[in-house]
Amino acid sequence: MCVWDKGRAFFISASVSQPFFRGVYLPSPDVIDQVQGLVVRVAPHVAYLRVGSWVLEVKISLQTAQALIPAKEATLYTVLMLPREEGVPALYGFATEAERQQFLLLLRVPRVGPQVALAILSQYPPAILTQYIRQKDDKALSRIKGVGPKLAQQIILDLSGKLPAGEAVAPAYQEARSALLSLGFSAKEADERLGKVYRLHPDAPSEELVRLALAQNP
Repeated sequence: MCVWDKGRAFFISASVSQPFFRGVYLPSPDVIDQVQGLVVRVAPHVAYLRVGSWVLEVKISLQTAQALIPAKEATLYTVLMLPREEGVPALYGFATEAERQQFLLLLRVPRVGPQVALAILSQYPPAILTQYIRQKDDKALSRIKGVGPKLAQQIILDLSGKLPAGEAVAPAYQEARSALLSLGFSAKEADERLGKVYRLHPDAPSEELVRLALAQNP
């Protein structure tokens, strides 16, 4: 894990008594369960949080990136991953417990590594991803970069029945998605646009979701 202190980079290693899983260790949540600090900078897939005199580099999804505001305090639910042999430990952070739980479940699917798992969570908020898996909608999953039809089917096969109940997708989301499709957007474009706004405005009516989705830059 990379941390920054007074302009210098340091790498912190740790050891855990957990069996490694496809080349990485999956430590128990109590290794680093959460981090709380000041958001220094946010990029699409990485955030920097100041914790005391240190700045932590945390890998994040686009969903989490949209929830972080520079110069504001934030709390992230985290997963520390250690390489099996050589390499640098990486800290992954999530805005919600549900997103972290789905990240860990996705890593149990063969051929799904941290980057693919983040791509999936970047595309769909937890409630929507859960719905697609339960509906066995492999087309929705295969639209994600790095996930083809075969891997989408494998994800559905491995995770069906294992996802927590979680919160249901609001009917407004489905209505907004139908509206975008009727306007000529592809299913991929509709999901991409709505995924971004639904994460920030889960209680918005369908009309507002459509307006926000249309206001996004292509």
